[in-house]
Amino acid sequence: MLHLLETRFLSLWRRQALLFDGEIALTLFNDLVEKYSEPWRAYHSISHINNSLNYFDDCSDHAINPDAVELAIWFHDCIYELGATDNEEKSKDWFLARTTDQLSPTLRDEVARLIMDTTHKHIPATDDGRLLADIDMSSFSRPWDQYVRDSQAVRDEHGEPDSAEMDAKLVRFLQSLISNGPMYHSPFYAEHYEHKARENIARHITLLSNQ
Repeated sequence: MLHLLETRFLSLWRRQALLFDGEIALTLFNDLVEKYSEPWRAYHSISHINNSLNYFDDCSDHAINPDAVELAIWFHDCIYELGATDNEEKSKDWFLARTTDQLSPTLRDEVARLIMDTTHKHIPATDDGRLLADIDMSSFSRPWDQYVRDSQAVRDEHGEPDSAEMDAKLVRFLQSLISNGPMYHSPFYAEHYEHKARENIARHITLLSNQ
């Protein structure tokens, strides 16, 4: 997987770098892999980036600026501290710090805005932002066995013990996802993934409530 990801990242960088330098690009890729390989990451790992890129490949023709969306996928979780509420902000700052003089100011600003759209605190204002935010929540719409695996990875990452209290907390969170309007806000995800995500979440709520 890493070799394919490396090839993909270097190709992306070659397309967008103001002056392509293979050594700089490879160093940046390796630094990203190191970030996503931190030992406490059970879900927000390099596998999450790989899965997100695979989902993006299915809908990249719906993006206005596909390379900006792809760059945001690569960097949006590069800083991830358990319990922190500003991981996206720090990820954006890390991206900006590492791309000075490497990417155009216009592209850097666009990617920075897209990274902040993955906070899921608001409905993104742009089509690309909505698409990216939906891609970041793709795990809810995966086949059931993969959905279960991802859900357990999130709990493991946060060190949440199996308990009635934790189950009740998770039920409240899941209920909020499906009770506050559509989960997905891009036309592609609304059409192809909304129903499956709601089906998975409803099934998960039922299982947790019956334990």
